Amino acid sequence: MSDAVRFWRRGAWISLAVLLLALLSLAPYFTSSTEMVRMRHALLLADSGARGHGGESDFNWTPANVPADFLLERGAPYPEFAAVVDRLGLKEMSSDWERALAISRHLLGSSPVLSGGAIQADLRQTHRSIVTQGQGYCGDFVRAFVGLAIAAGLPVRAWAFSFDGFGGHGHIWPEIWNRQLGRWQLVGIFNNNYFLGPEGVPLSALEFRRALREDPSSLRIARLDPVARPGFVIEEKAWDYYRQGLGQWYMVWGNNVFSYDRAPLVRTLGSVSRSLEQLGGIAQGVYPPIRVLEEPGNRLLVEALQRVRVHLLIVGGLVIAALLALLASLLGCRQARRSSLPASRERVTGSGESRPAGDAGQRRTSAALPGALQPHLVVLTNLFPHSGTPGAGMFIRARMFRVAAELPMTVVVPVPWFPLQGLIRCFVPNYRPPAPRAEVQEGIRILLPRYFSLPGLFRGLDSFFIALGCLRLVQRLRREAPVNIIDAHFAYPCGHAAVLLGRWLGLPVTITMRGSEVSLSADPVRRRKIVAALNGASRVFSVSDSLRRHAGELGADTNRIRVVGNGVDLACFFPEEQAAARSRLGLPLNAPVLVSAGGLVERKGFHRVIDCLPALRERFPGLRYLVVGGPSPEGDIGARLKQQVTSLGLDGVVHFLGALPAAELRWPLSAADVFVLATSNEGWANVFLEAMACGLPVVTTDVGGNAEVVSAPHLGSIVPFADAGALTQALAEALDRHWDRQRLRDYAAANTWDSRVAVLVTEFRALARSVPAAVGASSRRLETNG
Repeated sequence: MSDAVRFWRRGAWISLAVLLLALLSLAPYFTSSTEMVRMRHALLLADSGARGHGGESDFNWTPANVPADFLLERGAPYPEFAAVVDRLGLKEMSSDWERALAISRHLLGSSPVLSGGAIQADLRQTHRSIVTQGQGYCGDFVRAFVGLAIAAGLPVRAWAFSFDGFGGHGHIWPEIWNRQLGRWQLVGIFNNNYFLGPEGVPLSALEFRRALREDPSSLRIARLDPVARPGFVIEEKAWDYYRQGLGQWYMVWGNNVFSYDRAPLVRTLGSVSRSLEQLGGIAQGVYPPIRVLEEPGNRLLVEALQRVRVHLLIVGGLVIAALLALLASLLGCRQARRSSLPASRERVTGSGESRPAGDAGQRRTSAALPGALQPHLVVLTNLFPHSGTPGAGMFIRARMFRVAAELPMTVVVPVPWFPLQGLIRCFVPNYRPPAPRAEVQEGIRILLPRYFSLPGLFRGLDSFFIALGCLRLVQRLRREAPVNIIDAHFAYPCGHAAVLLGRWLGLPVTITMRGSEVSLSADPVRRRKIVAALNGASRVFSVSDSLRRHAGELGADTNRIRVVGNGVDLACFFPEEQAAARSRLGLPLNAPVLVSAGGLVERKGFHRVIDCLPALRERFPGLRYLVVGGPSPEGDIGARLKQQVTSLGLDGVVHFLGALPAAELRWPLSAADVFVLATSNEGWANVFLEAMACGLPVVTTDVGGNAEVVSAPHLGSIVPFADAGALTQALAEALDRHWDRQRLRDYAAANTWDSRVAVLVTEFRALARSVPAAVGASSRRLETNG
């Protein structure tokens, strides 16, 4: 190696080290969505010194004297928004407050169920998702409200507050300028409320804040829409919530929702990921800054946010410099290598073909595939139990290992990775737990290849990186065994990745939809890839008919989707004697007992059940509630749930049992009287059948495939989602009712895994017989030409 090559290689390694260290210094900001919002706020923080001290006087402007640096919307509204304004008759209304109420009721009342969940889409899709599917968090509702207000000619701006030092934990709400009264008025759109002072007039944001701090007894809360769900069932909880953020208020310094949506960088990068879209908006100058309402109590928090901004700017400079240096080093190294090479390093093969000297000759070709193929599956799923995450994806394992009793298979579990990510666990212990490279479970190989994944960024590219990370592994599996079907679970990311692999390798693909498709389809990038995956697969299975219908609404061909529900293992789930089960768990023998089981994530709704307990205990004083579950790849709200229990005075009433293996779950189920799951989304919840197998009726919400499992009154009851009153009433009736436990067990026995697995095996065998020639030809082409 020449000195020049060594010099440039050393430069490349130094540049790479600087680049990685600079990026690693940002790792704490990528540990959660809250920290990513804090990073964004730091980049958007406006300098209060340019206008004054950042106190209330900076925010007392009116539409007649809008600050020059406020990003005021000057573009035309979308025709869709103008059509809503016409349909609601907003321009004909006599007062601006009447217009604000009409917009609020349109957003709050258009969908029969308000299910929540961040939409992460453009403005038009955000509005559609709110009014047709009930999706959206406060930020989504505010964007849609602001767009409709501007379309109606209503002056509007947005306030927000934080609980965590201007991170992502907080709230946002719009404020309209009432031209008839000449004052701002606050609209609590997401929580369906507004605030009245002693005079009975809706207050501005600053008036509300001042009254909450100085004279809270003078405040009254009212609903924007009397028939829509309230944000807070218990009014005192609302006041506590708003008091928490009193010291961390800020204004979004712009209302340019249409101009932002139309910005070229926003539109281009938004097709890749939401995070990139926001960075594009910041870079193009169309993402509104934030201006903090400064006071002595939050000065240190503002200074901390300013330090984050300085850190980000320094890192940005280092990254640019390191990338340029790395590029120069690589080019220099390449030139130095060429200069040091001999005139020719080629040799001629016996066939007269010129090859580099380092080439060993012909590539190995795979053996011809047999004419009559038996299925040999590669199961592709990023959610599967292994030693790193033993509780993840147990339902996939239960289903596919039963298929494995009939057909050979290898399980491939892609694991997200980026350089030095293990150091993040110094800050967040459970972040991306270490995973083995391979292990064997019940004689079946579990392989865990890595794929590139920056936390929180480029999530729209996950399927491509999964396919890329698994390509060589699947090629190797085909050389070792006659692998001829890729069976993916969840349409995104693994379903889309499987379709890419199938296209590259000439393999048929099956996809099982399991429920996450509903929430992921709110993102337009992922929605397109979900539809492409479903339409590109050879077979599609859905665990419920509701999922099949949802796929059709997205644009998938429902005629190609077969519903194959989940089942229950009666050898694992059967009733134990209740007294013995309660004694084992230390529960009173005669107390009414509720139980829920699942990952401790917001979607599962444990917090919604806990909210019902104070009212239930008035009727059932000895009530106990068992919570079975622990952290999952989806998140962990365990600490928040325990804080909620303490704040409601329910210590000793709610028992957190932690995550239990399947063989142990029958004990808390046998100890209980009623199973409840107030979930916001499910495909087909196995745990319902597991509860019924132990003799328990089920109370759950009318979402996803729940009504397909709890399909008759003798099995339990279905209640509207986010209706605390209906959930409380249903639980009270379930605790009072005498249930036919044997009939519940008989229903579970009619829904075992055997019938489901038989359908899957038949489908896999038919698919393998239908494509052998194409698979073999593709295999030979790939191995010869690859």
